[in-house]
Amino acid sequence: MVRHLCSLNHRYLNMLSRKFIALALASVAFSASISASARPSDDNYDDDSYEEHDDESSNSKLDPVRLEALIGYGVHTEDSDMNGFGVGMGIRGGYVFNGGFYAGGTYVRHLGETKSLSFGPTSIDINAYIDYFAAELGYEIPTASNIALRPYGALGSAGAHASVGDETESSDRELMFMLGFDVSAALSKHVYIGGDIRYLDIIEPEVGGIALFTRIGGAF
Repeated sequence: MVRHLCSLNHRYLNMLSRKFIALALASVAFSASISASARPSDDNYDDDSYEEHDDESSNSKLDPVRLEALIGYGVHTEDSDMNGFGVGMGIRGGYVFNGGFYAGGTYVRHLGETKSLSFGPTSIDINAYIDYFAAELGYEIPTASNIALRPYGALGSAGAHASVGDETESSDRELMFMLGFDVSAALSKHVYIGGDIRYLDIIEPEVGGIALFTRIGGAF
């Protein structure tokens, strides 16, 4: 079920990397402009209240260290005999710096899809699934309420796996990139919930997917 993965096409990879970097930079620039325009003028604050306001706007309503659990569902963006995404579960951790920039990492394991093939009186269950880990960079945009928005990009490593009966075969891990967007709602300075939408692309073979996740996390 799992094809052996060939070596990367350097020309294609370089072109894709340039597009990824351009999209990531555009997202950060757009987010920064929104954050700057949303920030009230200094004229609306006296000297005593300005420092408190600045702290709240730079760090949102949460403490900077983040640790969260993810659960969601993903689908392929191209035709496929089996959905290697399906239900997904993962963990994520990171740090939000004073300027709003976010750096972190994540690991996600999708359960994929299982099909049963019949051969006369016997049948065999086949399951295909993927997992990946990635380093993330993003920009967190605080709002006037307890909501924070965060576009981000990521680079990492993904693997494809298939099990036939009791035997499991795994491909070599391959380079992948990801673009996503988070929404977080702070319940307190230490607890938050939210959602995440992400596009994932494994470079070779060309496997893409879109996933939606529910997030619950703690801030420290």
